[in-house]
Amino acid sequence: MHRTRGIAADGVATKLVIVNISATGLMARCELAPDVGA
Repeated sequence: MHRTRGIAADGVATKLVIVNISATGLMARCELAPDVGA
């Protein structure tokens, strides 16, 4: 049980990191090239 919970927590943390990196990249891209972004 402890091992499964640890794996699940790692998965959630990895997902959050990926989402944060993606959001930061999108914001930077929009700021540098607003006409290219959404």
